Amino acid sequence: MSRLKQTLLIVILLSELPLVRADVFATTNFVGDGKTDNTQAIQAAIDSCYNAGGGIVEFTSGIFLTGPITLESNVTLQIDSSATLLGTTYMKAYYPAGYDTTKPMPSSLQPLITSNQATNITITGNGTIDGNGLPWWNAYNAGTISVRPRLIQLNHSQNILIQNITLQNSPQFHVSLEYCWYVVVKNVTILAPSTSPNTDGIDPATCHFVQILNCKIDNGDDNVAVKSGNYDTSDPNAGTSNIVVSGCTFLHGHGVSIGSETNGGVDSMFVTNCTFNGTDNGLRIKSYRGVGGNVRDIIYKNITMTSVKYPIWISEYYPSIPAETDPAQAVTSTTPAYHDIVLDSVVATGGSTSNPGSYIVGIPESPIKNVILEDVNISGSYGLEVRNATVYTSNTTITATNGTSIIYQTDGSMHPAVLSNSTGGGAWNLPATWYSGMVPDSSDPVVVMNGDLVTVAAGQPARCNDLLISSNAILNNAGSLFVRDTFSISSNASYYNSSRTYPSFPAASIYDINNSSNYIQTAEADSILGSAGYDSTFGNIIDLGNTTIAGANILINGTLSLSNGRIILGAHNLTAGAVNAGSSNCYVEADGAGFLRIRAPGRIKTFYPVGTSIGYAPIWITNANTAADTFSVSAKADSTLNGNGSASGPDGRVKVSWKIAESTPGGTNCTLQFGWMTNEEDSIFAGNRSADARMFYWTDSTDTTEAGTGDYTTQFSAEPYWVSRGGVTSFGTFGVGDFKLTSVVPRNGGSPYEFILYQNYPNPFNPGTLIAYQLKTPGHVTLKVYDVLGREVRTLVNEKQVEGNHMVSFSAADLPSGVYFYKLEAEGFTRTRKLVVIK
Repeated sequence: MSRLKQTLLIVILLSELPLVRADVFATTNFVGDGKTDNTQAIQAAIDSCYNAGGGIVEFTSGIFLTGPITLESNVTLQIDSSATLLGTTYMKAYYPAGYDTTKPMPSSLQPLITSNQATNITITGNGTIDGNGLPWWNAYNAGTISVRPRLIQLNHSQNILIQNITLQNSPQFHVSLEYCWYVVVKNVTILAPSTSPNTDGIDPATCHFVQILNCKIDNGDDNVAVKSGNYDTSDPNAGTSNIVVSGCTFLHGHGVSIGSETNGGVDSMFVTNCTFNGTDNGLRIKSYRGVGGNVRDIIYKNITMTSVKYPIWISEYYPSIPAETDPAQAVTSTTPAYHDIVLDSVVATGGSTSNPGSYIVGIPESPIKNVILEDVNISGSYGLEVRNATVYTSNTTITATNGTSIIYQTDGSMHPAVLSNSTGGGAWNLPATWYSGMVPDSSDPVVVMNGDLVTVAAGQPARCNDLLISSNAILNNAGSLFVRDTFSISSNASYYNSSRTYPSFPAASIYDINNSSNYIQTAEADSILGSAGYDSTFGNIIDLGNTTIAGANILINGTLSLSNGRIILGAHNLTAGAVNAGSSNCYVEADGAGFLRIRAPGRIKTFYPVGTSIGYAPIWITNANTAADTFSVSAKADSTLNGNGSASGPDGRVKVSWKIAESTPGGTNCTLQFGWMTNEEDSIFAGNRSADARMFYWTDSTDTTEAGTGDYTTQFSAEPYWVSRGGVTSFGTFGVGDFKLTSVVPRNGGSPYEFILYQNYPNPFNPGTLIAYQLKTPGHVTLKVYDVLGREVRTLVNEKQVEGNHMVSFSAADLPSGVYFYKLEAEGFTRTRKLVVIK
């Protein structure tokens, strides 16, 4: 297994460790005067403990001098609050066993505490383990020695607990873990002077399922350094995987690092609820050609940094970043590859004191992919440099008191690009005020930041590839605004239309309009969506607000997706390739003058939403002759009758009309099959069918026929409406209940179907996205969404469905940001894809 979904197993497995015996071994043989060498006595106690099946080696009070010792399985090393285990400064004591001490110092030394292939080992006790590192640091800085021992090094071991203890003054690394499984380091304090060389805090290397919890680390190098210098044959996914760092405080040091050795791969690391105060680095991923590997699924969440020199350092160059002209090289197995990295709710203040203050820099042959900055606020002396990297942002602000806040270099991009002057407002035609020197005609994506009011001045042509108005921001368009690709309005954001020339949304290929945003027409505007002289052709409309009024005929080349709202057509037609509605509150309202048109309906029954302000009617349409270009359907309130037969109100009754558009005047007679209820409602309607799917057909003012309810035994015995091309025909009046449309099943003729699960769109998204899939054969289908811990968070589909194309909407409004997975299972076919929620 791999990925963060497994991290919960750490706690489960460690909580189920076999208990060791509570016997205390040979503590009376230890001399706590700080001078007597206790090495042999301590090792003898450990060996006795191991031979007895396990137990405790306890240090109660005093300073116990020792050389290297080896921990064995089922042994607890307990240093009580009044005790210190002190490493000897006699350097030859650390030479490997059997080494000739008359020869020069060997290339490697024994750690003070080590283990090899041990299980169920514990180091605890509220006391101190002191490495006595000062003479080692002085000799190393003077150049008289080149190697130093580590304080604790555990090798090829598992089920390890280090807790409630202080580790300090190691000659080199304090806790080094190599090829270890199921490790918890909890409530540990690690101390060493900030000038002490290479005194790393905790270094898991080629390890799996490691938790570092509620630790305080103040030292002279990496506070935590996760490495993967080799592949681990026991886990084919990555050399190092499933690392959790939570609730920790970091003072002096180099922050939380991944690398530099990553050639074995690092998969799934979660750093959360941590504080950095005065560290040189904050969140760092570092590697370089020759030692790089696959680093993926890294999440940093709820991070606070104060006076950190480099808050973010994500670079495939180490130790220094070369000039932008560095050429691409051939990709090998040791080329760094970083992707799927999320920074969520990260705040850094008072730092960024080097220029630039933060980096997201990849190498040209392997750019960094899919970095997400969500609710990230970094303010300091200098800004962020982005090169050979793709970054997606949401509610992210980079503020620099010196120089440019965001520096774009070769193939560096942020989507959307930050467009804000940090003063709460501005004009698009003043590019000098914007981050990264954005200009009115930009090939980059653009975002209007939270709280800003930006105006497109009258007569000012403004263009961009993508435009996002983020939450609580306002864009006032009084000029000529063009969006080449996607135009998005976030929740609680406002778009003011003040332009006579372009009185509606700017022309764009895709519209992503949050249903809680505000579209505001000023006195100078002509309509809400489309008007005379306005290009009302869209690629897709993905979402709409509560009510949208058509000011012209609207053509949607792709799909109209309504997640929580309706379109009122009036006398205008709306033509789309397909329509998807999320609930009974979502429909196209027509009154008989305007029609909802669906292009080229196929021979398979297809459900579409149409209704009025008082009712909603999902209908199915089948075209029995492919010569028709489109079919059209409208519905209007029948105001002639109410429930008691009087004419005082419509009482939820809807009259439905239809027509077929001819391919050519007088052309082939086309046959349309139109109906309300067939067996397909089992795959369309959800909830209590007796309450949610009741339809009644009024034959006259006094007689009603129940068209379908409950188990549908009383539905129409046949699909009654076979009609030919020509004119407009009214089917009469139907009483409409409360319907819940869960899917739309369009199908076009052509090649045979296959099992396909498509990538959701948009992705990343907030809060809604569409998931499409294709079924080769009919059968039972499940489509479920899981978080990174493998927990099911939503069932989107669990029913029998016909073959063909299907599409469902997924709202993550109630889910936190992060990486999720959606899985389709149908008739032996299984496929999983990843989606990303950013808020």
